[in-house]
Amino acid sequence: MFRKIRKRDGRIEDFDPERITNAIAKAGEA
Repeated sequence: MFRKIRKRDGRIEDFDPERITNAIAKAGEA
């Protein structure tokens, strides 16, 4: 399930679910 997402600064990147999951996990640990 890869799709392009637009960042707030206007860059286009591939959507990476794993990276999002890692970010949520780190936020939960903090």
